[in-house]
Amino acid sequence: MNKLLVLTIVSFLLFTMNVFAENNPKDGDANKQANFAKHKAMHIEGIQSRITVLQTALSCVSATTAHEQMHACHEKEKSAMEAIHAKHEAQKAANEASRPK
Repeated sequence: MNKLLVLTIVSFLLFTMNVFAENNPKDGDANKQANFAKHKAMHIEGIQSRITVLQTALSCVSATTAHEQMHACHEKEKSAMEAIHAKHEAQKAANEASRPK
């Protein structure tokens, strides 16, 4: 049930992103389209990373039998999410540095 909900949400997000990309051709510049595709891929990768972490956390918590185990699952989830956020911030910084002024 939970996997179905997650997959439904991700499918909806991907569908709406595709609709937006097709209906908003503001500028035909190939460079902007390439940047959009790169940004979109980065965003999708981030969503998939978070889904993986949450599925792992769900499995971990489901297997627990004591509060301490659940706390350990939460700490693992928290550190994994922090790593994802740090990677995202590093990618943002690199994109900002490479952007022409």
